[in-house]
Amino acid sequence: MEITMEKTKLEEILEKAEMKGKYYDGNKSKNSALSNYAYCLVEENVLFVYNADLTTACGFRSEVQTNDEQMTTFILDIAKTKAYLKPFDGEVRLLVGDFLTITDGDEIAKLPLVTEHPSHDMIRLISGRFLKVVDPIKDYNEEEDAVAPTISFGKTEYDCHVQISERVLSDAMKACDVVDLARYKIDATEEKVLVSSERSVTDSFVYEIGDCVLPDSEATMEFTGDILKFINGSKQIHMFLKDESPLVLVTDDSMLVKAPYLAR
Repeated sequence: MEITMEKTKLEEILEKAEMKGKYYDGNKSKNSALSNYAYCLVEENVLFVYNADLTTACGFRSEVQTNDEQMTTFILDIAKTKAYLKPFDGEVRLLVGDFLTITDGDEIAKLPLVTEHPSHDMIRLISGRFLKVVDPIKDYNEEEDAVAPTISFGKTEYDCHVQISERVLSDAMKACDVVDLARYKIDATEEKVLVSSERSVTDSFVYEIGDCVLPDSEATMEFTGDILKFINGSKQIHMFLKDESPLVLVTDDSMLVKAPYLAR
């Protein structure tokens, strides 16, 4: 299969899917990433890119041009692909076969494909639910006076829905990172939304979000690991919460699912 898209768009998706940032490591944070592998699926001129580990999964979509309507899947080494993309400018063609060829008509790069994603079960979980969750959000964002959607993920129904801008959520997460723990709690009620990080009763930070669309019901959940790379560049983020259930963040063309942190 041959895929044509802007080099910068592919770089952006891979950067987001890699999700480099701060991750929970006991009583402190460490710099890490979700994984170095991107599971790619191309169908009907749409590229879907997924990444996951045992507790987190993310997915992205982007319109592309292809020379074949048949579904094709392949797995990229993210770091290697990003490095090989650097010399290119503008539009690139990706030729997917036994290996990956990247060309702009002048330069040509070839690199091996990965045989299997280490978190294949989580990839299958999010890819099977991606369109069912993302499409209603996209429709809602494009329609005036639309009713705020509710979602389900598997058997879990979400009633607590917070709408928030990337800037506001990013400010809250960065403020909580002063604790250097990479473990966060979100408390959402009809009156306010709090984001916090607490190492102990004497070592914590609480940030009240003042600019968001408040939910119609309340929920509290705690999670670990960075979300800043995922939300970067998104205008509007839809955050779905339920007690002791996964956190779901949705934009027009992406979704992130994080398992809850349950204190042992």
